[in-house]
Amino acid sequence: MSFPVGIDFGNMHSVIAVARNNGVDVLINDVSNRSTPSIVGFGEKQRYIGEDGKTKQISNVLNTVDNLQTLLALRFNTPDFDREKKYMNETLIKFPNDFVGVEVNYAGRLQQFSSTQLVATYLNHLKIMALNDIKSEIKDVCISIPVWYNEERRVALMDACKIAGLAEVTLVDCLTAAAVFYGLTKPDLPELKQKAKVVGFVDSGHTTTSFAIASFHQGKVKILSSDFVKGLGGRDFDRAITEYVADLFIEKYKIDIRQNKKAYFRVMTQAEKLKKVLSVNKSGQLNIECLMNDIDVSTELTREKFEELITPIVVKKLEQCIALTFKRARVESLDSIELLGGSTRIPLVKNLIEERTGIKLSSTLNQDEAAVKGAALIAAKYSSTIALKPIKFKNVLAQNISLYWDKPVPGRHNSVELFSKVTHYPVIKSIFIEVSSDFILAAHNGKRHNVKESISEINHNLLGSWKISGIDPKKHMAKKSEKIHVELIVSCDVSKFVHVEDVYVTVKDSSKSDGKENGLPNYRRIEHLNVETLPISPNHANLTKWSQLETVMVKQDQLVKDTEETKNELESSIYSLRSKVEGVYSDLLDSKEKQYILKLVDNTENWLYDDGEDATIEEYNSKYQKIKQIMNEINTRQ
Repeated sequence: MSFPVGIDFGNMHSVIAVARNNGVDVLINDVSNRSTPSIVGFGEKQRYIGEDGKTKQISNVLNTVDNLQTLLALRFNTPDFDREKKYMNETLIKFPNDFVGVEVNYAGRLQQFSSTQLVATYLNHLKIMALNDIKSEIKDVCISIPVWYNEERRVALMDACKIAGLAEVTLVDCLTAAAVFYGLTKPDLPELKQKAKVVGFVDSGHTTTSFAIASFHQGKVKILSSDFVKGLGGRDFDRAITEYVADLFIEKYKIDIRQNKKAYFRVMTQAEKLKKVLSVNKSGQLNIECLMNDIDVSTELTREKFEELITPIVVKKLEQCIALTFKRARVESLDSIELLGGSTRIPLVKNLIEERTGIKLSSTLNQDEAAVKGAALIAAKYSSTIALKPIKFKNVLAQNISLYWDKPVPGRHNSVELFSKVTHYPVIKSIFIEVSSDFILAAHNGKRHNVKESISEINHNLLGSWKISGIDPKKHMAKKSEKIHVELIVSCDVSKFVHVEDVYVTVKDSSKSDGKENGLPNYRRIEHLNVETLPISPNHANLTKWSQLETVMVKQDQLVKDTEETKNELESSIYSLRSKVEGVYSDLLDSKEKQYILKLVDNTENWLYDDGEDATIEEYNSKYQKIKQIMNEINTRQ
């Protein structure tokens, strides 16, 4: 049986949940944590992903990639890149279309990886964790993503899912996922005929603070508005502490951590811990041994000073985010505000939200797990294996979606607004256009504008692209006319991707009166056209190659793991056999046998710590099986 899986893809940590047994279970990782670091590291023989990557990050900082969420589909020479590069220690390289990739030392040589590959590696790691828990295939997956993820990042994430072997993936922003969880778990929501309950959700995470307002009825959730502000998250507060401490250390210890990536990263790591201490205490200590030049450092920071450092980051940005969300939602007040994300635990952030909204804050949801539980329930909604309490939910478009096509009628436009800003989706509609022959169609996120030469000009922010064929100008074009009327049935799904459901050639229906009926032109369908979905990913040509490479690297990681386990088994068997020869086996062996066995284990031990330090799994297993065979033979004498 397949269980629906939810993933909250975070910049610092990610969480996995499974909908089962009439509830949602958050999965624990190999070290029994409920969240897994969003990290991919590279070594001489293997990759270090998640907890392993975090453990080795300080000693392997130049070959460890974190901030995967913000790195995905990041482009050079953009405001986002200017903000992100100061948090990246790895070597950044330029991939086609100015996308940012990394160069790391892996398997004994420098290798380059795209951001899509890195995210795929991490998602594959999460998938394996889930498979080990549910013991069955994974069919339905919903990934919770940031509110600010644009079309390029969504497409790149879907590419990463394909490389990782995840099918049937739904993408939903984290605030919508949390709202769905709220709507399914609160028993006191009003009936459909009653006034809706209006709730705000503030999520202040590692990189971004976002705010959404949603209305609730029993079995129904509608996002009224949402907004976000980048550069207002936990790592920005960590950096504020680090920069302050860096200046202190120059004066106090005559060392400049800004000139040493490893030292700067170590201080950032301790600053993050100090930030948590200051959320519950008036002051805290930062102590690091041998930070630089064998110098031990320490300093104290008070909450008052911490708030002084972060106030310029918080106040203006947070006020703008809250004001714009209220304006778009067209509501005057809220029934409550739910806090999400680790940074909302900081007293200054919490107090500012309460002051600017005038509403008492609520923490009835788990701040770290509401989004992933909502994602798991959304995956269950679209699953055929789990019966879920009925719920309808709709998100809201922040920008227009427009359609563009080539082969227009001479002198006529070749674009139209498909869905206007503030339209709620999922949604489906019928739209009529005029063409002269078979054509290419593209859905674009953003304001409609004229395409001067070719539809290929629309090559970014795409939500879908299709080739429409089957038009016969001689057959379908009316007499003394150069145009063919085409009806498009178009939908926008829950992941905000556009789909062309059906396309028809139409003619004016003379049996109906002039004008429009139900707001649509009076046309009748005369022929169904062919629809071919075209790839919109700039990485489309590389996906097969990247998938094959990921498979090879997964096998290599497993081989290294299995080799280490076999080596440990051999080492354990050496100690076990030696102790038993002098103990429980003593009366079962004659002196020659004892001498032979002790010499064997001594030789094997010497080999293990010398020539066998870096042997193959076959060599370890051969020696292990020889010792095991001896022990089994002696055991039969008992």
